[in-house]
Amino acid sequence: DSYLWILPAFLAIPAGMGLAMPAATGLILSSVEREQSGTAAAAINAVRQTGAALGVALCGLLLAGGGPGAGMRTVCYVAIAALLVSAALAWACLREAPSP
Repeated sequence: DSYLWILPAFLAIPAGMGLAMPAATGLILSSVEREQSGTAAAAINAVRQTGAALGVALCGLLLAGGGPGAGMRTVCYVAIAALLVSAALAWACLREAPSP
């Protein structure tokens, strides 16, 4: 059983995060007062690390439940669904944002 079918996801997800995270961080930090920027940066890091830990735990749980083959497919499907929901929410929020 070859795992080459997941290679595109393993390339696209980090590339997307590399593009999205600096923009999201800049957007969040620009929405708070300068005096609160340290607190905002700490909150961003805490949420990012918590999300990563929960993601790893969820992936491990899904992998353990179905074995390596079926579990990996389940993990990929859950990741695709989460990314699609995130993209839809971001698109909806951007459409509602007032123009500067």
